Amino acid sequence: MLSEGPIDIYETDAELLELLLGGSSYEADFAASWGMKARDILDQCGQALFGVRLNRGSKAARRWDLAGHKGGMVSAGVGGPITGKGAHLLVIDDPLKNAEQAMSEVIRAKQWEGGFLRPEVGLSPAPSWSF
Repeated sequence: MLSEGPIDIYETDAELLELLLGGSSYEADFAASWGMKARDILDQCGQALFGVRLNRGSKAARRWDLAGHKGGMVSAGVGGPITGKGAHLLVIDDPLKNAEQAMSEVIRAKQWEGGFLRPEVGLSPAPSWSF
């Protein structure tokens, strides 16, 4: 899901090239794998399809930027450094690892109190988010 977000967004509106996307999941490496897939698709097709390319100085799986624009993507796991980045669009995919965690009131309360399940924490003014 996260890998489609940045590509679809950059294709639809040139103004969104200046926005930071956030992708988050239950675990940092899992979230980074989606950031890496999105980065690789953009690296392969971005220039030809959308007229954009990656900033060569900032292209890690967890954080990458577009060349000549303010836009990019940051990925983090539960409780990770997604807050405070000022993301304009936050996509949360699988915030809980499994059904057992989803059914646990203790785990849900812990994530809510920590800010992970409160997407307004650390987002830019007028943000969007998707679960």
